[in-house]
Amino acid sequence: MLNLNEIYLAEYSVTQGCFHVETAREAMESNLRQIVGGWTNSYLVFAVCGSHEEAGEACDVLAEAMKKHGAKAGSFGVNAPDESDVQIVQVTP
Repeated sequence: MLNLNEIYLAEYSVTQGCFHVETAREAMESNLRQIVGGWTNSYLVFAVCGSHEEAGEACDVLAEAMKKHGAKAGSFGVNAPDESDVQIVQVTP
């Protein structure tokens, strides 16, 4: 059985301009509260990882990519990366 406490999600909030790491279970519980409460936050999952440390590293990689493209104040603005700049990578131990 899949253990949601052993899967870590790296998230980024465009509106808040910040990163967040939590377990898949925590994210799903938060999403359910938001659905029932009729509200939402702006966090977007960009990496699924096997440890908190790995998720933190994913945040570092995205932060560097954002700097490269001139992201400021939580927005890519006119410097939005095109599809050639974004890729999905699977890291295996």
